[in-house]
Amino acid sequence: MKRFHLMLAAALILAGCTNSSKTKVVGDISAYDAPDTVYVYQMGDETPMKVPVKEGKFSFEVPTDKTSGCFVGAPDDPSMLGIFVPEGGTVRVSRNPDGELIVKGSGKQSLTDALQDFYMTYDGIARRFSAIADSLYEKGAVTKENEEETFADLDAKYLDEVAALCEKTASSNKDNFVGLTAVESLANAAGVERVRSLVGVLDPALWEKDGYKDLKNMVDAIGATEEGKMFVDFSVAQSDGSEASLSDYVGKGKYVVLDFWASWCAPCAAELPTLKQIASRYPGDKVALVGVAVWDDEAESRRFLSEENITWPQILGVQGEASIFYGVQTIPHMILFGPDGIILRRSAHASDIMEALDKALK
Repeated sequence: MKRFHLMLAAALILAGCTNSSKTKVVGDISAYDAPDTVYVYQMGDETPMKVPVKEGKFSFEVPTDKTSGCFVGAPDDPSMLGIFVPEGGTVRVSRNPDGELIVKGSGKQSLTDALQDFYMTYDGIARRFSAIADSLYEKGAVTKENEEETFADLDAKYLDEVAALCEKTASSNKDNFVGLTAVESLANAAGVERVRSLVGVLDPALWEKDGYKDLKNMVDAIGATEEGKMFVDFSVAQSDGSEASLSDYVGKGKYVVLDFWASWCAPCAAELPTLKQIASRYPGDKVALVGVAVWDDEAESRRFLSEENITWPQILGVQGEASIFYGVQTIPHMILFGPDGIILRRSAHASDIMEALDKALK
């Protein structure tokens, strides 16, 4: 089953703290075994702040900044982890019977409470769809023949609900950390392509926060290299001292299939038979195939190329540049360029690229 997205609900990426006046945090976890120290993490600090716990109680202050989030917890107890928005006033921390931290903000429209509500709703969606999947298995409704189609449909419905939640939350929190969290959560669940419409919803200043610039840059890169746009060139130094550029191949009068791959990527290897079919199916004066090894050790890339008898040109050692220039987050990822350098197709599957080539060369 495609349950990858369902698991991402437990791995939302969060940010840090900065700015002017103070937000007070008061904790009382005396009803349960309490650690001697709690740690507070603020993005930008190399080390967390240590706060002593006396008779299960603690207090501290952090700079107020509604565009940031702060962690509080005990490193030896993963269940004791909370996050709050330092929006001013007093944040109160307690612990439920399961040992988990409960974090409450102050005021009727607390951003901390809005953040907790977002997480709870997101988690509820994930649990509900996971239960549906389990039920389908228990009822025997899933067979080997229909498994992929069944869970592709379930996954799509799940992502639609997550997207609706994230879009609503971002629209209601355009200038604060809750909105940022919603946008990043959607990017983690569905990919950065899905958040493009939300980038303009948030206050532009939010995208200057540490940890969010890369997401914004990736969204911009996808927009600049979507189908119908001219190719974006990049150059990478090779181990022999030469420099390889995308423009060495693209925009030279041929259709070019660009394949982003890595030696450790099993799905990339699964695309090889179709890529080899592309290499042999079309005349070399009309179609060129070029590989781009990303996030890979060059020695391993070369070993893989030799073992698989891959003979088409390669740009090695690209690493993170793929994300910077083309917004590539996962591999395999393929791009078909027209003879003039226009991007005709982007896909994770070589079969889609071959179908586009067949139409173009008719």
